[in-house]
Amino acid sequence: MTFFLGITKYIMPLLLLLFAFVFIFSKNNPIDSFIKGAKEGALCCYNLLPSLLLIMCGVSALFSSGAVDLACDALSPVLDFLGVPQEMLSTIVLRPFSGSAVTAVADKMFNQYGADSDASKIACLLMGSTDTIIYTLSMYFSAVNIKRTRYALPASLLVFIFSVFVCVTVGNHML
Repeated sequence: MTFFLGITKYIMPLLLLLFAFVFIFSKNNPIDSFIKGAKEGALCCYNLLPSLLLIMCGVSALFSSGAVDLACDALSPVLDFLGVPQEMLSTIVLRPFSGSAVTAVADKMFNQYGADSDASKIACLLMGSTDTIIYTLSMYFSAVNIKRTRYALPASLLVFIFSVFVCVTVGNHML
């Protein structure tokens, strides 16, 4: 353990030294490349900002309006029949929209039911095996200026539903 602690204090100076050598012996002008990359990155952030704001406002509106609770109540009978714990319904409803909202809901679930409860374990499986569909599609497609997603959204939602059932099955039978 002390070996790794001793190495870590030398890593950053070595990286800075490596960058200095690359800067000095580079055939291209690294400052121009850096400035060009920074401009392109800033432009990309500027173009993605409206989509990001829309997603953030939409998730806030879902929470504030009570739509998450309505969706959980509507899906409850079907998912209860399939063995999905009642405690993780909001995790399933919110996962396609926002990763941070699901993390907050999971944290609340861990505190309320315990980290070793079946619902908490299944929620961890779901968070690790799925991604935020709406956020990811909106960011990727808006970054390359694609307006029609065609089959990307239905295919992603179908895979998400399959992932929910796999996570519940694994969580109920193997954990």
